[in-house]
Amino acid sequence: MGRCTNTSNLRILHRVKDSGAESGNIKVYCTECYEMLVGKGKPSENVQDVSADTRERALKRAGDRCECTSAAGCHR
Repeated sequence: MGRCTNTSNLRILHRVKDSGAESGNIKVYCTECYEMLVGKGKPSENVQDVSADTRERALKRAGDRCECTSAAGCHR
């Protein structure tokens, strides 16, 4: 299964809704993959209340690109 290669318009999202904004509960998605996930009823939501340090760590962990591995056709 491939991984999305998008490196722009990245959004920081909760892995598990209502479980906090620490780096272990955050995933990085591009806008297209986020829209696809939300359209399928996944519980991810945009995280607004993360510190700059947490955001930077999440992006570094993700290699500054989308972490989506869905085979639903959103990947380039």
